[in-house]
Amino acid sequence: AHFVEMDPWVISEVLKPNLECTGFLDVSHIHMLRVEKFLANAEKSQGKYPSFDYISVTPPYLEVNYSTLLDQLARSPLVGKDCFILVEYPLKTDMAESCGNLIKIADRRFGRTNLLIYGPTWSEKKRRT
Repeated sequence: AHFVEMDPWVISEVLKPNLECTGFLDVSHIHMLRVEKFLANAEKSQGKYPSFDYISVTPPYLEVNYSTLLDQLARSPLVGKDCFILVEYPLKTDMAESCGNLIKIADRRFGRTNLLIYGPTWSEKKRRT
């Protein structure tokens, strides 16, 4: 698993202790930088990382341009053809109907937060049956 986190406190006090407790620290990669930079690096060095099956996006609301981030994800070699992307975003944010080849398959509100899931077209067909 790859974790992209820009807050050193979160890494040292939350992420690493949780990975140690669960026994996953040795098989995890922690990248301390902005996700936009991580995606740009992955685009430049295609093949360094495998494509991902699942991506969770939970950025600090006020520090992210969701349109830019989704555009980067849509072009990223990290997004596999059967990938699912979960995006947490604040209310009153316009979100795209698709992210590259992935389509919006769910969008739910939980209090002050929305969760949106992009997935492959086959997942929408299975959800309806």
